[in-house]
Amino acid sequence: GGEASLLSFKGKNVVWISPQPADVVEIFIYLGEPCHVCQLLLTISHGADDSTYPSTVDVRTGRHLDGLKLVLEGASIPQCASGTNLLIPLPGAISAEDMAITGANSRLHAQDTPPLSLLYDFEELEGEWDFLSRVVALTLYPTVSGRKPLTLGE
Repeated sequence: GGEASLLSFKGKNVVWISPQPADVVEIFIYLGEPCHVCQLLLTISHGADDSTYPSTVDVRTGRHLDGLKLVLEGASIPQCASGTNLLIPLPGAISAEDMAITGANSRLHAQDTPPLSLLYDFEELEGEWDFLSRVVALTLYPTVSGRKPLTLGE
């Protein structure tokens, strides 16, 4: 009914066009409540032609702008029809230090379990890690660098 939801499939006609051609476009999203960001929902919109949509995206999350961690790098955005919803899973910030601290890599064989799930196999004391986010930063890279404005959906 009338409940607020983070997922919205209603605004497929919402289009944002970057004010000028750029090699990269960054969008910062401030979340009203701290949460664990685990998915990115993009709605594809085309501008004058198919080359105006972004081809790849990087995602960083964190509690504040100065503490953003890369959670997804170079994710390909496929060419698809305008209005298509793409749901991209976000595994969480992963670094060599995180893997060493959890110790999960020493107990599991790499072929048995994908490395992304190891981040959540904690051994440290409760409360030492904080994976809640207030800020999500999207870095979008155009198909054709710097020639046309970038077109985004919702």
